[in-house]
Amino acid sequence: MKKLLSILLASIFITASLINAFAYNQSFYEDYFDIKVGKSYGIGETASISSKDGLAIYLDQYAMGENLNTDEIKVSLDSMGNLNFENYASFNNYFYTTEEILIGSISKPSKININGRNYHGFAKLKIKDNKLICINRVELEDYLKGVLPKEMSPSFPIEALKAQAVASRSFAKTNRDKYIDRGYNLDDTTYSQVYYGIDVEKESTNRAVDETFGQLVYYNGEIAETIFHATSGGRTESAKNAWGKHIPYMISVEDEFSNHNKANFWELEYSLAELESIFNLNGSIGNLLDIEILERTDTQRVKELNFVGSNSNLKMPANKFRSTLGNTKFKSNYFEIEKQSKSLNNDDNLKTYEAIMNKPNLVYTNEYETIEVVSFEKLSAYDKYIKNAERTVEGNIKFVGKGYGHGVGMSQYGAVEMAKRGYNYIDILKFYYPGTEIR
Repeated sequence: MKKLLSILLASIFITASLINAFAYNQSFYEDYFDIKVGKSYGIGETASISSKDGLAIYLDQYAMGENLNTDEIKVSLDSMGNLNFENYASFNNYFYTTEEILIGSISKPSKININGRNYHGFAKLKIKDNKLICINRVELEDYLKGVLPKEMSPSFPIEALKAQAVASRSFAKTNRDKYIDRGYNLDDTTYSQVYYGIDVEKESTNRAVDETFGQLVYYNGEIAETIFHATSGGRTESAKNAWGKHIPYMISVEDEFSNHNKANFWELEYSLAELESIFNLNGSIGNLLDIEILERTDTQRVKELNFVGSNSNLKMPANKFRSTLGNTKFKSNYFEIEKQSKSLNNDDNLKTYEAIMNKPNLVYTNEYETIEVVSFEKLSAYDKYIKNAERTVEGNIKFVGKGYGHGVGMSQYGAVEMAKRGYNYIDILKFYYPGTEIR
């Protein structure tokens, strides 16, 4: 198979002396991350890479190769799953599905537009599982500048923003290989950290990154995996309770700082019929009659629930319950259940029921005995009325909760409150990650 360094590119590659000038430096290279940005593109879908300064092929993130003499490249997968450069056809004979292509701007440092969004660094194309993925190769500090405004409001106090910058930097370092088997380090969603590149950068968040340049959270000499969440509800959760793994610097701490924001308190109401439908319980447990809390963690977050049905019961982990209803809607597992027991039956139902039940039963007599038979109509009416008496009106199940997110690690709104009270970013990080040091 032909390699990426084809005859086309070989003719323009720089001499060995120039390559040596950009000799591989492991510690420097570690500051670069490959971030998958945007969706994956199927056959026939077109991705765009552009720069108003013009595009170039790069040997690596240090050395530029060929000037492509164009401001935009459009690329898709053909029916065979091969790269198709729609407006740069001369490339089509030289690149194969297993290769990676690093494209940057002529201007340095490189800035690139990938599918309408601007980024520092370079674009890399990769094919994985018959999908074209676009990757932004970006220096860590520039990456953080595109993360911070999406993880915290730029209007927050600077010390809270600096705490987030250090936490996000440490998280990126410890999760560097999260998606390495897919050909990149992290993605741009909440599964990693939300990342929107240059377009979202603000002066305050850039300042927070610059003023904490290179700083990380350490525990026992190792970089800490600094998980964070929106607000704790007054007490953070331990990693042990949340994920079954004890992490000494992610234990539960009393967190009064998180009790001073609107996002910390929430309520949701559902009818039993709504929940029955959402969780597709019909046919499995019968009619849903109630929901019970079976177990809590030692921080009082709900661990397991019980669906009480007319035919049987069903246990469900609270994490599954929450994710099914939607994590942004059902904000945490830190909640109570409030119930109102009001019958669905009304006066008309009662009159209908009584009229049926007052009908005389059929009587059969033979030479030995007299048999009174209860009609199926009565049995059905009784069954329906009793079940309605057990079920309750719409909105009867109210979930009253505290906190937003899994509750592990730093509370972002708690950090804001601490900053307002005069704590600096190191104080904040040490409070939420006990036993750590920042350097």
